Amino acid sequence: MNAHGIKKATTGTRFALGGLLSAMAALGCVDQLPTSDKPCPCASGYVCCDSGRCASSQSACDMGPGGAGGHAGTGSGGRGGSGGGGIGGTMGENRVPSDVIAEVAGLWTGYMEGFTFPSGSDKITISIVAPPDDFAQVNVWFGDAAQPLPPTDPNVAWPDENVLSHHTALEGWPYQALDLSYESPRLRFSISRWSPWQDWCFLQTPVPNPNLGWACVAGPARYDNSGQPVVDAQGNCILSTTPPMAVDCAKAFPLCMGTPPMCQCDMNGCHAEDLRATFDIALRNGTGDGSTDLPFGTATNIRLTKTTP
Repeated sequence: MNAHGIKKATTGTRFALGGLLSAMAALGCVDQLPTSDKPCPCASGYVCCDSGRCASSQSACDMGPGGAGGHAGTGSGGRGGSGGGGIGGTMGENRVPSDVIAEVAGLWTGYMEGFTFPSGSDKITISIVAPPDDFAQVNVWFGDAAQPLPPTDPNVAWPDENVLSHHTALEGWPYQALDLSYESPRLRFSISRWSPWQDWCFLQTPVPNPNLGWACVAGPARYDNSGQPVVDAQGNCILSTTPPMAVDCAKAFPLCMGTPPMCQCDMNGCHAEDLRATFDIALRNGTGDGSTDLPFGTATNIRLTKTTP
């Protein structure tokens, strides 16, 4: 890390330019899971909101369980409002009553065929909670890595320098199922793939950007004749600005600039891009078979087994 608090980029990150919980508590002990949007008490690194639920920061408490864009289900207000409601803008739609989905409630674990996450795991876990006289809550975890601690430094890439390796989905993150529907035996939902970066994006200060209007960096990274980014002595990427500026390479790309950038900004603030992935799974007799369009629009088969009632 240099004197300006900007973390040096790794070699892998520079060339790329040209995390499920390792020990998950039982389903009935959800208050022990180190995840956001769970009942208090909360794991280390998380805060207990006035609502009695855990969140990664006080600002996340104010945004409600739907993330940016005001409270869940509104899709307006908050610092993500101008970005189409921010993360979770459709929360509240397609809610499934518990009695409709109770027959498949429980913990389902399995794997994604032909795909592995950075940890080397192909694991997927789906939790379906159906509290009586309420609506179902469905969460999804990927891989075997632990959930990373919340971000604290806007100048350092999160959760690590190799952000591109987490582009498909962040291991260990408790993704909330959106657009949920269940017509026995078919469970369908989507996730907002880059929602884990909401808090990091929220830390950013938007600046004018000639390519995007507003962004969390003032311009794109410079590249040399071989197509590699130009870096300074500390390994930070040099931006195409006047005068030149140096930033964490992973902040320059893909976090603040990309197609699309993971963080979308306007003059009022930044929020995570709401890039969706869909899931379509048949759950019957304790087994689940289906598919998702992860990693990038290609069909990947999912095989599940129900591990707890």
